[in-house]
Formats: sequence, C-alpha cells, structure tokens
Amino acid sequence: MDDLFLELHNVLKSAVKNHHTYLSNHCHDLYGYVLYADDPLWGWRGRFNCESNLKDQLNTPDYFVYRYVATEWEGWLSRKKELEMFNKVPGILENIRGKQELFENTDVYKTILATCYNVLFELEAEGLFGERDDTRYLAIFLSDSDDEIIPRSIREFNSPKAAAEALGCMIFDDL
Repeated sequence: MDDLFLELHNVLKSAVKNHHTYLSNHCHDLYGYVLYADDPLWGWRGRFNCESNLKDQLNTPDYFVYRYVATEWEGWLSRKKELEMFNKVPGILENIRGKQELFENTDVYKTILATCYNVLFELEAEGLFGERDDTRYLAIFLSDSDDEIIPRSIREFNSPKAAAEALGCMIFDDL
C-alpha cells in the first residue's frame, strides 16, 4: 500500500506542477489555486481563479465567498486538457481502494488527504505558487465537506489576512 501512496504523491505532484505552470503562463492575474475533489476517494484536480473573474463581485456582500470558495470559481481549463494532466490519479485511487468501502475518517481516507497536503506543502516550499502574500490563495478543497484538512491548509498555506478572510466566509463544525 505504501508504494501506491508514493505513486499517488508523485503523480499528483507532477500534475499540480504542470497545471499551475501552464496556468501561470496563460493567466496574467492568477491568484487562487486549490487541489480539489468532489470525493477524495475517486479523483483530484486543480481548480483556479483569476482576479478578472471577480470584477463583478468587488462590491457585493459575497465577494469573499467568490474569492475563496472553490465551488464558486469559474476557472477551468478545457476538460480535455485538465483530464490529461490528472488522468492517472483515478486509477491509482482505484488501486488504493481495492474492493473495500471507504468512508471519511478511515486510515486510507486520511492518508489520501495527507498525501495531497504534502504535495502542496512541497510545491509551495519549492516556490511554485509564488510569494505568500495577502493576495495569493492556496488550499485543499473538498466539495460538501468540513474535513479539518480544509481549514488546516488554508491557515498553513496563506498569509494570516488571506486565511482569516477565507475562513470567515466558510462554515466548519470544529473551527
């Protein structure tokens, strides 16, 4: 099983690096990047947002929701290009899952999340996401979840100001 988690780590790291590098070269006002999953046991992909996507939200009460909540983001590459970059992830997760039913808070589930966290941690340390300042945003985001990895990643990958703004517009049971 350890070999599969190492493979997941390496494949995710390569995919995120390629995805973010591509975005940085094509989006002049990229500020937000999340490693995103509707269900972390089935697949992960990168999701992003640019300042230009927020122009209509600047003076609205929901500005911070549109700035930090990845389910509200419009930033997607073409589905084909995105699938190409992250195409190996579902197969690795299938091998990890095997025939077992996996639910939140199992060791396998937590190890998948930890692997994702470590990938972002390493890439941030390598400087991929640029300087940590009040405008840059980086996180792990799970749709329809309040798993502790979300607020942890927000606090640890962002400036105190950006983290406070992001956490202020999200609801977590155990904050």
